[in-house]
Amino acid sequence: MSAGLDTHGDAGATPNADAAALFAEALARNRSGDHAAARQLLADAAQAGSLPATLQLGMWELVGLGGPVDVPAAVARLRDAADRGYAPAKTLYAQLVAAGAGGLQRDFDAVIARLIAAASARPMPGWRMCTRAAATSRATSASTAR
Repeated sequence: MSAGLDTHGDAGATPNADAAALFAEALARNRSGDHAAARQLLADAAQAGSLPATLQLGMWELVGLGGPVDVPAAVARLRDAADRGYAPAKTLYAQLVAAGAGGLQRDFDAVIARLIAAASARPMPGWRMCTRAAATSRATSASTAR
């Protein structure tokens, strides 16, 4: 799991200074190897409204980083972040639904709807680079075809 998350442009990325500070401290603790303290700080940041912290904590609960595996709590946490509009959580929660994780009903119509909502929330970080590369490739192909 990545210690950091891209938070630029997503709904609720930094709802208040306290949540942002707690999230930053959690990431610092994680980098230092104190995963248990980092997990508690993620829980505090999530409680304070940080959607990136909510997502990260849910991922950690799925794999047991810094504490026990807790799939039902992770699924609930990730759904909350997804339902509150956080695009990375929408994507992950859709994958959990598709897999039937934690006893979720596999509903592929809901999966598609969530993935479309995540994609339309904002372009992913590499999206601009991909579209520029595609546009450059098309322009190069058109000019060499003449």
